[in-house]
Amino acid sequence: MKFILNQNFFALFLFACTLSVIVGCNNEEGINSYTVDKPEKVQQENHVENSAADAPAAPAMPKPSQPPAGAAQAGKPARMFAAHVPQGNDVWYYKMTGPVEAVEALVEPLAKFVSSVKYEQGKASWKLPEGWKQNPGGGMRFATLEIPSDAGPLELAVFRLNNGPDEVAHAAANINRWRGQLGLPGITTDDVKNAGDDITKPTSKKKIGDQTIYFVNIVGKQNSGQGMRPPFAR
Repeated sequence: MKFILNQNFFALFLFACTLSVIVGCNNEEGINSYTVDKPEKVQQENHVENSAADAPAAPAMPKPSQPPAGAAQAGKPARMFAAHVPQGNDVWYYKMTGPVEAVEALVEPLAKFVSSVKYEQGKASWKLPEGWKQNPGGGMRFATLEIPSDAGPLELAVFRLNNGPDEVAHAAANINRWRGQLGLPGITTDDVKNAGDDITKPTSKKKIGDQTIYFVNIVGKQNSGQGMRPPFAR
């Protein structure tokens, strides 16, 4: 009798334990059920169609800059006047390309202006001749000077880049780059060393104290896409 009673008690105890485990599993934290709307219903309830008046206006795209009236055109005869000016670890470049006669008339004023520029602590300072206008640069360009001419306003682009270890070789490399932009063959380092001070020549030099300015005055045909490329950098 005692054995039967104990057996019944054990069965009842086992049933109670099983029932508690089942209830505990059903209430286990993190196991829950939700009712989720169909994606079409969610989109319909949350998407609002803005009217044209309520929608924010997109920022206006800047108009593409137009080249100066006298700018050289690809395949057309053009004259380039440029200057390579070493200044310690920097080298300054001045470059204008445009109609042959219009640029030719500006050669002397341009050479005089470049020769008058002062440099101090990596900055250039100048006084613009009457009628010249300075516009901001951008990217690698330090500044853009707008200069009136018989063919319309022309641009003198000003760049500042790193100087090379060999001044004459660096000048020759840039001069050849510029010559290539007008379809002209290159020159040698000796040609640069032996250049005189006549700015009407394709290559010339001017000594100002310890500084040497290398000038370029060349005529050729403007290559497509070459007109506004910056000069050669180290």
